[in-house]
Amino acid sequence: MKKQFQIISLLLFLAIFPTIMVGCQNKNDGYSIDIGLKNATYWETLFLQKYVGKALFTIDSIAISASGQILFKGNTNLEPGMYTISQKKKPVANFFISKANEQQFTISLDAQNPAQTLIFKGSPENQAFVDYLRFLGANQQNQVEINRKGEQLRKQFPGSMLALFIQTMKEPEVPEPTKPVSDPIEYKYGYLANHYFDNVDFSDKRLLNTPLLEQKLGVYFKQMVPPLADSIIERVDQTLQKAKVNAEVYNWTVRYLYNLYREAPIEGNTEVYNFIGENYIITEPNRWNDKVFVEKVGSRVAKAKLNPVGAKATNLILQSSEREKVELYSIKANYTVLFFYNPECEACKPVSSALSDFSKKCRAKGVEVFAVYMDQKQEVWKESIATKDQNWINVFDPNGSAKIEEKYDIYALPMIYLLDKDKKVIERDVPVEKLKNMIK
Repeated sequence: MKKQFQIISLLLFLAIFPTIMVGCQNKNDGYSIDIGLKNATYWETLFLQKYVGKALFTIDSIAISASGQILFKGNTNLEPGMYTISQKKKPVANFFISKANEQQFTISLDAQNPAQTLIFKGSPENQAFVDYLRFLGANQQNQVEINRKGEQLRKQFPGSMLALFIQTMKEPEVPEPTKPVSDPIEYKYGYLANHYFDNVDFSDKRLLNTPLLEQKLGVYFKQMVPPLADSIIERVDQTLQKAKVNAEVYNWTVRYLYNLYREAPIEGNTEVYNFIGENYIITEPNRWNDKVFVEKVGSRVAKAKLNPVGAKATNLILQSSEREKVELYSIKANYTVLFFYNPECEACKPVSSALSDFSKKCRAKGVEVFAVYMDQKQEVWKESIATKDQNWINVFDPNGSAKIEEKYDIYALPMIYLLDKDKKVIERDVPVEKLKNMIK
């Protein structure tokens, strides 16, 4: 297990740094980056960009001349962090800026093979970094030597971006257990999960100007934390408590984790991002200096509280395709599948098909599907009903007077709620493949 996470760490190195970093060592103010490119596509644009997390923001751009010489120059110092020279939205050479008076340097490289041909002048720190990357490539399985080399460089360049990088990327070393353990792999995993951020200095806001923190958080929450809402929430709490040592780092981490779970349509994520929104965002509205963001989160949290599990679902009185009124509460069934969808929605089509198969098989158990069309294109809707043998209760809201979106938390289509015979909510946002087991 330990070797597995060492390999993950190495892969993380390569993902963040596809090319060599370069840096700067001079006492002049402002910045001057003189670049000599071989085998470049002339007249295409070369960009000087800054990392904020993994995102890149353009500072300057220059067309590549026939000579392959480009000069990025400015009178204002670049702030400490990670930058890149990129072409066609792809980094060609990443580099660190550590100090205000160390921002003049020269880069020469072959655009076809930047990692192996990069040469720079005026940056001992990043020459050491080049050697370090090559050392990593030759010693992938030797974690002891990797750690030794890293510590040597941290002492040689104290306080530098290189030192911050090495410290942040270092995996915690798993100690020998103090008492016998039944499962050594589980012991190692548990230790790593509890100590994964031991080497991350959340008090150093320079981390925000690199991909490092975003990469570490991504690996931890996507690969190491079990994909269960309770487990995720526990780890979110622990991580945000660590991040509170610096207001800027904390704010960035809260927003990153909120968006991570808000944007991934995975079962259980709704509970997670609503927990973050309710406990870490709307409770401190003045912290964010972003009224629109806080209002959106507040609205999302409020909607998530509609029709909670165990409560009686809000009644809906809608119309059938024959313009007859149909009331949700009037449905006599052991189970009602409340299905919000649109037949033109690509994500809805496979779910509709699977739900159709399910309802045919389980109709004898007293299962009814109350299918709510979430648009007003009646001809499209009626054609869909006519061409499918679904035997559902098909309804829609012809003029929006039912205000469905104000009564139910429908943040994406399709959406399924499972109700019992009394119309109490058994589960929200149910994957169709789980319906059969839930009814059993």
